[in-house]
Amino acid sequence: MNEQATKLIEQLAQKLGTTVEYLWTVLIKQAHVEIYIFITTLILTLIGAVVTSVLLRYTQKYWNDETAPTSAWMAFVFGIIIGIGTVVGLIATIANISDVITAINNPEYWALKEVFGVCK
Repeated sequence: MNEQATKLIEQLAQKLGTTVEYLWTVLIKQAHVEIYIFITTLILTLIGAVVTSVLLRYTQKYWNDETAPTSAWMAFVFGIIIGIGTVVGLIATIANISDVITAINNPEYWALKEVFGVCK
């Protein structure tokens, strides 16, 4: 690290009342946590896509039927709600992909980037 980065990390550690070594260790661990959060979001998004697909296929036969059972309409509404959540999860996954790739391949760079983001 260069001298400016070291100063920023020292200042942040001092503000937080901890040592630079401890702060750096926590930031590296947080890089791994970010990876797990991304994987969880991705899995939930995929599950949401499957559930939405199943629910909408189940209700498709009732779309033109005004006498459809209440359960079909509830499944349809539930499918739409899950579908919206799936789209939001997909957007979040795509938006964070570069940070996750960085955290996987170079957690030190990711931690340094987080420090610079906090100090701005």
